[in-house]
Amino acid sequence: AWLGGECVVLILRSIWPSYGTLPNTLPVSSGTNTRDFIGFIIFWTLSLIAIWFPVQKIRILFTVKSIVVPIAAVVFFIWTLVKAKGLGPVIHQPGTLKGSLHAWAWMSGIMSCISNFATLIVNNPDYTRFATRPSAVFWPQLLTIPIGFSITCFIGIIVGSSSNVIFGQPIWNPLELLGEFLDSQPSIGTRIGVFFISLAFALAQLGVNIAANSVSAGSDLTALLPKFLNIRRSGYICAVVGLIICPWNLLASSS
Repeated sequence: AWLGGECVVLILRSIWPSYGTLPNTLPVSSGTNTRDFIGFIIFWTLSLIAIWFPVQKIRILFTVKSIVVPIAAVVFFIWTLVKAKGLGPVIHQPGTLKGSLHAWAWMSGIMSCISNFATLIVNNPDYTRFATRPSAVFWPQLLTIPIGFSITCFIGIIVGSSSNVIFGQPIWNPLELLGEFLDSQPSIGTRIGVFFISLAFALAQLGVNIAANSVSAGSDLTALLPKFLNIRRSGYICAVVGLIICPWNLLASSS
């Protein structure tokens, strides 16, 4: 939900540029600031609304997400390449890591990919158990996961590398890069572009929260205490836990 909150912050900054300089009223020890915390609470509240509905009732959310988000990603990809003056300056940047640092960077990248897949592997049974035959699970995953992840990684790498050409330093977080666009060139066109891309990314994060967090936690907790819990109640428990753990501190201390 914290990532979704960052998307909300970008949306608000696109509409009201002054929101980016909102005075902070939270102590430094909180690990966050007023601007980002408001964005998080807005997104968290929207997630609570989505959790109320059974998954089959919000199928339209995932249908729209599957159409809108890829379009936004491609637009973001093209936009950064235009700002970087084409693909050439991006792919011809010299490497900066040598020896063991290069090898450890490879290992870090591999482990990052494995950790991402591990989440899907753990969550898969919550959905695949409803399949009527094994092939209904096997073929879609065999085709879509490698292709989808490859395309997503390619776009992310090129976009992140483009930021090095545009700003002189790599910005691997796409949301931070969108924020840099607003800071460096706050024109109407930039604000409109950031608004729609951030809105699409917020929709993507909302879908992830429901599919990978709320429903998965709901299935597990319901199986644990079926007399007292159902998927909806368990989803709300998951949402409360997601607030209590202070996700901004987890991201701030991650490496």
